Amino acid sequence: MKPTRRATLVYALFLSCATVIITLWLIGDEDVGEDGTGTLYRVIGAPILELTGLSNLTNAGRTSGIYCYDDKTGNAIDEIVATSVVKEDSIFFHETSCSSTREGTLVLSPRQACAVESAAKMNPDKEVYILLASPVKQANTSLWWWPARQLLFYNNIRIRHVNIEHYLEGTPLEEWYKEGALKKSRWPMSHSSDVLRFITLWKYGGTYLDLDVVVTK
Repeated sequence: MKPTRRATLVYALFLSCATVIITLWLIGDEDVGEDGTGTLYRVIGAPILELTGLSNLTNAGRTSGIYCYDDKTGNAIDEIVATSVVKEDSIFFHETSCSSTREGTLVLSPRQACAVESAAKMNPDKEVYILLASPVKQANTSLWWWPARQLLFYNNIRIRHVNIEHYLEGTPLEEWYKEGALKKSRWPMSHSSDVLRFITLWKYGGTYLDLDVVVTK
């Protein structure tokens, strides 16, 4: 008897859930390697996820998501400088993903640019910062993606690079970072976002907004 479509969907869902659960258990193996994964995960779990197309549900190869943090080959935009920030009265957006640049060019989605633009437009008397963890090597702004270029028309928007190691110097998380805790994390992207958000507000106060928040008034 041919299986019904519902039965097929249920079976596929069960198989996917089982794969994720087993892999998460394998990640907990105590024999942790330099990349933070257990032996069972590296040998069995990662290949399973790759074959099933679910590799993005774990941090297999997770440090690759923050590879740009160690990029010292150059940067065309200014680093954020504490003396230039209006403390307690600025607005901050963070982009901690290395995908915010492609071939050295700044990449922002229309939604992200809209969020920053709305903050600048509704708060013309405040400085609005976009802090990027990934270096921007393309100095010619005309080659940036068009959503990012539109932000250059606002006098109160500041696009700045953040060198994570330097940014954490003299903060409660300086030693934590130097000990390699972020790279050992199973969720480095999430934790880097948390770290940058905490340290920015610790340093400057002001307001933090996610890049999907649109300010209406």
